[in-house]
Amino acid sequence: MCDFVFPCLKGPSCSMNRRQFLASTASLAALPVITPTPAIAASRSAKIAQYVEAYRREFSVVGVAMAISRKSELIFAQGFGHADREAQIPMQPHHRMRIASVSKPFTSAAIFSLIQAGRLGQHDRVFGANGLLPQYRSFEDPRVERITVDHLLTHTCGGWSNRSKDPMFRNKALSTQELIRHTLKTRALDADPGAQYAYSNFGFCVLGRVIEAITSAPYDHYVKERFFGPIGAYSLEISGNTETERLPGEAKYYTGAGEFSPYAMNVRRMDAHGGWVASPTDLIRFLNHVDGFPTPPDLLSAQSIQAMTTPNPVSRNYARGWRVNKHNNWWHSGSLPGTTSFMARIANGDCFAAITNSRLTEQKREMASKLDRLMWKVARAL
Repeated sequence: MCDFVFPCLKGPSCSMNRRQFLASTASLAALPVITPTPAIAASRSAKIAQYVEAYRREFSVVGVAMAISRKSELIFAQGFGHADREAQIPMQPHHRMRIASVSKPFTSAAIFSLIQAGRLGQHDRVFGANGLLPQYRSFEDPRVERITVDHLLTHTCGGWSNRSKDPMFRNKALSTQELIRHTLKTRALDADPGAQYAYSNFGFCVLGRVIEAITSAPYDHYVKERFFGPIGAYSLEISGNTETERLPGEAKYYTGAGEFSPYAMNVRRMDAHGGWVASPTDLIRFLNHVDGFPTPPDLLSAQSIQAMTTPNPVSRNYARGWRVNKHNNWWHSGSLPGTTSFMARIANGDCFAAITNSRLTEQKREMASKLDRLMWKVARAL
């Protein structure tokens, strides 16, 4: 039932070689694999396959990969369907795929690492002459100068939501800096900063630029060296935009007939809010090092993790880069043309991760919610 390996899947932008990665992980125990007894494995595997195939049939999913750890031990990792339908390549749990908004917890963790190090304040202002990004000086709305880091983390900055005219999916040819400058010049806020919750991809894009301003390094380099390198999460890279830019070990993406192409977006520009590719097994590695449990050692302090996962003042179900609930579960889902993703840290010690290489646009919300439910079914079957 458990088909799991940790291959070296380095993309061209990886700033560390394999030997450096392995040296950096020497002090941290690798996640062990638990193999059930053959009799138990057969019965459970059949039940899990039944659940997964029902999900694939309902939403025409070409391939899905998933992994589950229990108390930091990997107990399940498997792929279903195809990573590449035309080439008949079976999906495996080490295949990497775009994870869309599951990227946001990475950005939040990076911000809190800088706060923890005293290099950044949670309530520092972002824009204006005395802000963290003083290079942006022209605003349609003067309230922009009141936006803080925490407003961006909690989606309470007052504007640029994904409900309509999401800036991150417009003006595809603009660079990140050009898009931010254009949006600030032409779009007023919808509310005062801190007054209401409105999910903003653009806000997390700005947080990526804050990380770059503080570290003097590209956003993805800092996140990889601070988080993914120390745990050996080799699969995590920023996505390319086109099919020819697929990374080694990256699955092919599929949508329904006539839907928006997964290869017609500026995904690389989505870096800090939705641009990463990952394998489900590496998502589990990340979860196990920010879960607040004693082992393996977390990459953030207990205080930072608590601040990161505490509900914000105007939305009890969203913290800072994580969705949360009263049961002390933390998670995030993601959705883009060609992919649906989900990862969760459960209060009982379980961690889930699942990614598909398909999405039906008209059913994207239902696909995400049922992927969540599917992972609970699989965990219970185990």
